[in-house]
Formats: sequence, structure tokens, C-alpha cells
Amino acid sequence: MTPPADEIHMKIMLPAPPEVVYDMLMDPKRQTEFTGFLAEGSPEIGGRMSAGNGHITILNLELERGARIVQEWSTRTWPEGVPPSQLEISMRAIGQGTDLRMVQTGIPAEMKDDIEQGWFDHYWNPMFEHLHKKALY
Repeated sequence: MTPPADEIHMKIMLPAPPEVVYDMLMDPKRQTEFTGFLAEGSPEIGGRMSAGNGHITILNLELERGARIVQEWSTRTWPEGVPPSQLEISMRAIGQGTDLRMVQTGIPAEMKDDIEQGWFDHYWNPMFEHLHKKALY
């Protein structure tokens, strides 16, 4: 029997153009810089990546720089036999910033709260702080 799955929906406004936000998420060196955790891998369609010092395993399904990221995501603590979640991020320019929409589906229900908090603690808040500290655009 498959355990119940859940999903996360987020809308984030970031003070940088969509191409900068995309590069921060997809370039392992840039992601490592703003999160403080090692990110590695191939930022191309079909490429595999890891983030969070290897805690997160990623497969890139669809990529459009500055507009869209679709990936499969799972973690070291992912329940055995449960398929990876699907992450979809869309971005659009609003003035000099980015309106980012994120949907992550197929999350094991018991992991939803931790994963949702992890997005804020390890991605959105550090990204926002990093963008305010550096003139990246």
C-alpha cells in the first residue's frame, strides 16, 4: 500500500531578475555560496544533482533559464519504495525582481512540514539575505 502523499505550494518575491534566481538555484557553486551547504552535479536536462551536503537527490526533467525548473527530488530520509517528489518552479519578472511560484507534489505526508520549513530555512531566506548583501544584478 502506498502511503498518502502531500504537496507544497509557495509564492515568493525575490529582489533579483529571474535569470539570477535561476542561476542561484541551478549553478551548484552559486547554490553552495548562498545556502552554505554543498551542491554538486550537472545543471542540464537529464542531469543529476545533489544539494544540502548530499541530503537531497535531484534529477533535472525540464529546464528553461529564467522561467522554469522541473525536477524529481528525494532525500536521504525518503521512505523506501516511495517515488521521488516532483518539483516545479516557475519564474517571471516583476519590475527588477522575480515572482517565483513553486509546487512540490508527491511528498510523503509525514515529511511535509519539515520539507516546507526547509525551503524557507535553507533556500528562500538565505537567498533573500544573499541578494541583499551582494549586488548580483
